[in-house]
Amino acid sequence: MDTNNTPLAVTPRTVVAAVIINDANTPEKILAAARSYPEDLAGQYEFPGGKIELGETPTAALERELQEELQITVRVGPELLPRQQEGQGATGFWPILADMRMRVFFAVLDPAGQTPHTTGSHSILKWVTEGESHVLPWLAPDQPIVQAAWHYIKAWAKLPKKFF
Repeated sequence: MDTNNTPLAVTPRTVVAAVIINDANTPEKILAAARSYPEDLAGQYEFPGGKIELGETPTAALERELQEELQITVRVGPELLPRQQEGQGATGFWPILADMRMRVFFAVLDPAGQTPHTTGSHSILKWVTEGESHVLPWLAPDQPIVQAAWHYIKAWAKLPKKFF
């Protein structure tokens, strides 16, 4: 509250997540990560990532979080932007919780051939095809991201210039 007892607007905290593809030239799978906790979310899938620390760029935060959570290094690619809703300006953020918003980027293992590891935040990591991804129990905020990611991957496959 300010001095007039008016509630102050709270800026949502920005987090980042990665749609990690299995191959930069011909992606056929994405990495799905099942949460370990909290109990009400355990077993539901999400895209790995985390919070942006003070002074970090979104891509640097994503690289750090993936190293900490999955013990991998990645090359971050283009941002996956949400479709603009009727009557709303483009924000670049995917809504996740009332006090948080998310930016999502494509990424690829760099160097290739690394094996992602579960380190606490996630109990299961699996590479899934489009069909397999549609039957996994995704967290509600990640469901539209799954759809958008595959839409983008299919459109991208038709282009002569890839985005990595």
